[in-house]
Amino acid sequence: MVKNINTGAIRREPTLPDFNSDKILLSDIKSCVEEDLAEMEQEIERGFASEIELVSSISTHIAGFGGKRLRPLTVVLAARALGCEGKLHCTLGAILEMLHGGTLLHDDVVDSSEVRRGLPSANMIWGNSASVLVGDFILSRSFELIAELQIPRILDILSYTMRRISEGEIMQLTNLRDANSDEANYFDTIERKTAALFEASARLGALAADASPDMEDQIAIYGRELGIAFQLQDDVLDYQGDTKLIGKKVGRSVRRKTHFAVVTHTNDCKRHQQRNPDSGYFESKHHGLPENL
Repeated sequence: MVKNINTGAIRREPTLPDFNSDKILLSDIKSCVEEDLAEMEQEIERGFASEIELVSSISTHIAGFGGKRLRPLTVVLAARALGCEGKLHCTLGAILEMLHGGTLLHDDVVDSSEVRRGLPSANMIWGNSASVLVGDFILSRSFELIAELQIPRILDILSYTMRRISEGEIMQLTNLRDANSDEANYFDTIERKTAALFEASARLGALAADASPDMEDQIAIYGRELGIAFQLQDDVLDYQGDTKLIGKKVGRSVRRKTHFAVVTHTNDCKRHQQRNPDSGYFESKHHGLPENL
């Protein structure tokens, strides 16, 4: 059984947004757990702390990105939805965000990214070597914090998750410029490289709430589907988004011919049309895609 840390503090009951509204903002959802998120941010700051100046500089830089904090938010919401008390879920949310931050440093080097959330990426400021090494530090620090919790189940979940993320990134790399990539391959890749961390977030929220194994599995499925939806949207925005709004250059995946949702869907449509020329399944020659795709 997971023991939560009960601080004895009196929690202010949140004001819930109108879920019947046609438009619910992310800020409305965050307002339900704002105290938890504030505690989590303090945990992130403590986790990033280092006496080494370069580590502190890059950690402060990526922490300053802000972002939507969707993964730790998933931890917190899952935990509270299942009746969690105490602060364990805040610590787990911080660890998830640190793991995510470490992988982003590596990703930006692999992808030669110049911008991250509207700011210059760390590799553009400090170089690739510094970004990789500090990414290693953050990942190591994250697992040090996991070990301090002395809950083996958490280590099981996150070590498995990090392996899956690595597999997904490797699969994406090996599929680089693969013109024959299909949707099955695409979904297999994003389930590993993106959805796995969302799945772990939801599962850890359930663990913090001491939920039943069945409930843990059910909410983990929700997390995985949320992660898939997030990556699909992210890939579509890379095709037709606004750089100023999304905080990064658009069209990178198209230009690099990487494993890209619109491209793989188009390939599948073309295959279907070739097998069934009279089906009208893919009537438009380019289906709105650039001529040089």
